[in-house]
Formats: sequence, C-alpha cells, structure tokens
Amino acid sequence: MFEMTKECLYVLALYCKELSDPVNGEVTYTQNRQLGSEAAYTCLPGYYLHGNLRRRCLLNNTAGGYVVAWTGNNSVCNRKS
Repeated sequence: MFEMTKECLYVLALYCKELSDPVNGEVTYTQNRQLGSEAAYTCLPGYYLHGNLRRRCLLNNTAGGYVVAWTGNNSVCNRKS
C-alpha cells in the first residue's frame, strides 16, 4: 500500500539548448534534448556535411560549476561540386 509522507521527491530534468539548423540542412534530436540525448545533422540533397554527424548532450564540469552542453561544434552543409 502506498502511504503519502511529508518527504518530497524532486525530479530535475536537464536539457541542452536547441542547436541552430545549418543552412541547407537540419538538426534532429532524440529524447527532446534531455541530458544524454543526441543531435543528428543532415543536409539537403546536393550538399554534404562538414563537421560532426552527431553530438551528445552531457553534463560538463567547468571552473564555474556544472553545465549541460552539447559535445563538439556546429556542423555546416556545403554544396557538392
């Protein structure tokens, strides 16, 4: 049987910021950008991806404390020649 007590359970959901879509491409996410999710870059036909195919939302320890941020750098879509 479940009994309500005075103790509370806190659940904190951490999210990474939304990434900008590259020109002539897009970014899609797993798990709605929550901690541990992936961002995947794709380009329109006629363009190729330069940079990371995927990035991960992680908790990073910095000099100013812990921050939730994407691994890697933004990618771009270049026209195929």
